Amino acid sequence: MAAVPAPGVGTGPLSPVGNSIRFGNLDGDSDLDIVFSKTESNSVSYLLYYRRDVDANQNTIWTRYLIEATTNNPVKDIDVGDVSGEAMNDIIILQGSAIYYYLNDGLWTKKTVDAAAGAVNAIRLGDVNGDGYQDIVAALNAGVVKLYRNTPATPGTFQAALTYTVFGTPNLMSIDTGNQDADSTNYDDVVVGGANGNIFRLLGGAAGLTFSGNPYASPGGGASVIGVKIVEVCSSSCPAGTMEIMAAYSSSIRIYPHATLGFPLGFLTTITLAAPYNGHPLSSLAAGDFDDDGDDDFAVATAANNQGEILYFRNTNGATGASWDAVRTVDILNVRVFDIDAGDADKGKMSR
Repeated sequence: MAAVPAPGVGTGPLSPVGNSIRFGNLDGDSDLDIVFSKTESNSVSYLLYYRRDVDANQNTIWTRYLIEATTNNPVKDIDVGDVSGEAMNDIIILQGSAIYYYLNDGLWTKKTVDAAAGAVNAIRLGDVNGDGYQDIVAALNAGVVKLYRNTPATPGTFQAALTYTVFGTPNLMSIDTGNQDADSTNYDDVVVGGANGNIFRLLGGAAGLTFSGNPYASPGGGASVIGVKIVEVCSSSCPAGTMEIMAAYSSSIRIYPHATLGFPLGFLTTITLAAPYNGHPLSSLAAGDFDDDGDDDFAVATAANNQGEILYFRNTNGATGASWDAVRTVDILNVRVFDIDAGDADKGKMSR
């Protein structure tokens, strides 16, 4: 595939918008590449792949490749993982009301998972049924979660969706996967965040998903959950092997402890944006161990009024997950930032 020049900034009234971004190892080496979806002001959208290489002098080189260009049909969400069973990561996308993946075959052949998935807001990969193959979960409007199970006999083909509806049927805006319940299984669990502020957890199993907290947390206030992550911010004071849930609301971040009983849950801690960022609505959440100390930190982005701030919060007490440094500014981009991701690009280490 040949590298392509940068698309123009467009001629319309709006600035270009970055819709979704995701780290992933796409060329089979030991580092991370980037997949990025952007829409220009003339409504042309691009799905781009940035391949990371290092030259003989150890200089990092990012080469950009065009995977797809469309008009009025942007890629809204991205995940990266091996769904085809060929030991190379593929690119899974949400485009309009459809879910597709690009097979990592040198040509990025586009494959259909569900051409009419519905009002999907977010997608994520995870091995929900423990068969060793990556499944796809989707968060939709009207409280619907869909599970697309990969087929072990023919990896990369997906069975008809299993559908689950959460209590109160709020629009579901964000989704994540991970082994959160510490049940000593190989099943990934699923957490979703609703437009009404509630969080829901579904446990993975051989037959699909089972609710464990419907809702899992009900903070009140009505603020939408714009991002939700399964994280590890707490060690000694939390049950061994368990993971926590982090949720970003309009101007605050809450961390909920692991629990098997007693729903809805109280929260472990709340972090609210302070001056000069108070009142700046959050648009995205990313978590990972940014300081290499064994516990997860997190970053957020703001989007309103072209603020484009990237803010970082460091976990200062991994024993409890209840103590955090004051906000640190990573950058102020002065553009609308709708998605961020975290990972160790040179070491090939993915974030949560």
